[in-house]
Amino acid sequence: LLSTFAAVAPRECFPKARAAALKALEIDETIGEAHAVLAEVKALYDLDWAGAERGFKRAIGLNPGYATAHQWYGLYLARAGRFNEAFAEMKKAQELDPLSLIINSLVGWVFLQARRYDEAIEQLRQTLAMDPSFTFARFVLGRTYMEKRMHAEAIAEFRTGLGSAPEDSRYVAGLGHAYAVSGRQAEAQKILSESLARSKRGYFPSWTIATIYMGLGDKDRAFQWLGKAVEERGEDMAWLKVGPLWDPLRSDPRFSDLLRRLNLAP
Repeated sequence: LLSTFAAVAPRECFPKARAAALKALEIDETIGEAHAVLAEVKALYDLDWAGAERGFKRAIGLNPGYATAHQWYGLYLARAGRFNEAFAEMKKAQELDPLSLIINSLVGWVFLQARRYDEAIEQLRQTLAMDPSFTFARFVLGRTYMEKRMHAEAIAEFRTGLGSAPEDSRYVAGLGHAYAVSGRQAEAQKILSESLARSKRGYFPSWTIATIYMGLGDKDRAFQWLGKAVEERGEDMAWLKVGPLWDPLRSDPRFSDLLRRLNLAP
């Protein structure tokens, strides 16, 4: 999960996750949690989508009460555009752990990816009613507002998230993109410059910079940074096939090439 939160690069944490899971399975090969981790590594890092699905099914078969396995499998299905199956798995995860803030937020995320924006907003507001300080829900809500062209509301959510987690690249990307799309070019350029500087000092997810360039209408640089993001791997690129965020780039042949590189092409 360290790469999901941009704490370290995927190449630094996924191999360690794999090694730890394999060590656990040496001790007991029936541990469903370890199979779930291996499946997540196969999907997000190895780009072995078929192998990942087998792994998730094995994990759930061994430990059907493990909510995280249903959560991860639901996200896997959503990334493939299999939304009916995805919602069934996410519902199961919710039933097993109804107070989980991350599961409830991710149900909203899947609604967003399925372009069911009003349902996403309702789900995320319910999650924030459980805990207003859970900033990931605010990030997803902000992204959903962007798809509804509710730019002022989106900016407010991203700024709130940044106030709690100023180093979190997701809120940086969201705010920079929102400023750009809403016509606040100078503010977007400032965030872009800061992001480019951070990328030179250490790991900073390339997809975030691509997002800001896309908002500014610079498709060439957006594709340049998306190419780097594909090399980095990780969860964010796994949403390239279905994510509405990337719709402005879909008609470009370079987008199809990115999907092929991620083994996401039809």
